[in-house]
Amino acid sequence: MKKVISLSGGLDSTVMTYWLVDQYGAENVLPVTFFYGQKNVVEIKSARVTCDKLEIPYKCIDISFLGDLCKDVSSLSSTSTIDVPDANTIPKHLIPSTYIPYRNLIMLSISMAYAESHGADEVYISSQLTDIHWDSQINFVDALNKVSLLNITKPIKIEAPFAIY
Repeated sequence: MKKVISLSGGLDSTVMTYWLVDQYGAENVLPVTFFYGQKNVVEIKSARVTCDKLEIPYKCIDISFLGDLCKDVSSLSSTSTIDVPDANTIPKHLIPSTYIPYRNLIMLSISMAYAESHGADEVYISSQLTDIHWDSQINFVDALNKVSLLNITKPIKIEAPFAIY
């Protein structure tokens, strides 16, 4: 069965993409990259290089409206004047300026639609156990999986293996 991976081009999602190709074969891995108006566009270029190396399709979806919507609240938006903080300086009880409201929900929803449309049964996200954003936590993934079960025809399972103990 085919697997969709949300491939940012960063280290975590790149490692996961290599693992998926190793486990399921290049013909069964469908990466999806998102351009949301982020500052670090070099990751999008890296995603393309990874796809070329692994001989898997490259799909980049433009959701740059999200960067525009969030430019005054997120330091990751390319139009933001907010500095990107050092992760070590962010208090655990605060939402960091790197948070883009509902970004993962939007990207995962699109990834799930892509998965259903292309015969995939799972979507992989490379969230980490130590991620500080609420929409990167395992309880968020679990909740979204419950929502997906409402799809009585083709529920898509979200997997976040790096976010599990």
